[in-house]
Amino acid sequence: MISVFKVDSLYTAILDCTITVQICKFGDRFTIYSFRCRLMAWTTTFQKITISLIVFCIILNGIVIRVPMLNLSRSLEYLVSIIQKDTILSKDMVCNRYRHLLWDLHSDAFEQSVVYDYVIFTSFVASTKRFVVHNNTKRNWPSLGRNVKAVLFTNSPQLADEFKIACWDVLPVEHVSKSGTPILKFMYMAIAKRYNASFIGYANSDILFTNGLTENLELLKNNSMLNNTHTMATGRRTDVANVSTDEAGSFKSLIHVSRKRGRLFRSDAEDYFFTDRSYPWDVLPDLVIGRVAYDNFILLHARMLNFSTIDFSKTVSAIHQVVDKGHMEDKWKTIENERNYNKILIKNNFRDVNYYAGTTSCLRYETRRKTNVTVLQRRQKLHKICLYTTGILSKRSNG
Repeated sequence: MISVFKVDSLYTAILDCTITVQICKFGDRFTIYSFRCRLMAWTTTFQKITISLIVFCIILNGIVIRVPMLNLSRSLEYLVSIIQKDTILSKDMVCNRYRHLLWDLHSDAFEQSVVYDYVIFTSFVASTKRFVVHNNTKRNWPSLGRNVKAVLFTNSPQLADEFKIACWDVLPVEHVSKSGTPILKFMYMAIAKRYNASFIGYANSDILFTNGLTENLELLKNNSMLNNTHTMATGRRTDVANVSTDEAGSFKSLIHVSRKRGRLFRSDAEDYFFTDRSYPWDVLPDLVIGRVAYDNFILLHARMLNFSTIDFSKTVSAIHQVVDKGHMEDKWKTIENERNYNKILIKNNFRDVNYYAGTTSCLRYETRRKTNVTVLQRRQKLHKICLYTTGILSKRSNG
């Protein structure tokens, strides 16, 4: 208890009342939790009603009101000024400064009131060379919107603490290859179990997005063309060398640098995948991230099962941060034999895999901009190389 004070002779014409107010601190929250009052005998109906209202208000005040002991007006002015800047950096500052306050004030209802329509996750090995890259991503993904939750899979306590402060959720990596590289499908399954989201997406840790991503996911969410089928959405990336912290600080600057220095990459290299929550990831092989072939096989598998496959390339800016010559370099430390881990795994379980049919140009749908509106349309004609998908069937067992 940090303070006790008394209010004597409250409405002395009506009642003789001594109120003892005790204010106790729990973190940043202060709660009024008790009082004492002795009422005089009343003689009129008006006095009865008045006294009843006063007592009711005092009880309501003591039970309901939580008083955050901050310089509220100055803090709100600061908050508004930061939000008005509308940059990734400003939103990051707001998140770091007010996340504990918001939790303290609304902890009872927070988990029930905040619903994430979309979850995007990644995993990576920290390195000095890629510090700016991962720091840019750490700030970029939470800025995609209140209905987007960014999740990092890691077993590093240091990374976990760093990303939690930046408003990410952190989950452990539980399924890995022999060299410790995460297996993709188990991360999707863990997210689907934990979050009731419309779409779940993996992206490489060096990919930055603009708000076009959420606009496109919203389009898919409300599109009747995709009902009663599983959905897989991806797109081509744009390579931009040495994206600085300032350039990654807002969607506007990201779009500017991608147009000025960016280069649209090939259609056979996909760096992100969004699927519906019930997507059957459990039937896929144990493909690992950061290795060749997993991206094309995932798309080929979705096409073979006649799922709805969507190409976001023309409407979603996926900026790939290039920090050295090898923008195709492995981003995970590995033993030499695991460089082709995915190809070997696929070859051992499937026959006649046509990886060319697993490119973005072979996807059944694509998004386009028409009169400042994003629309989803079916591709009328696919290249003949896209038609050969039946060879992905599993090999027959000897038994």
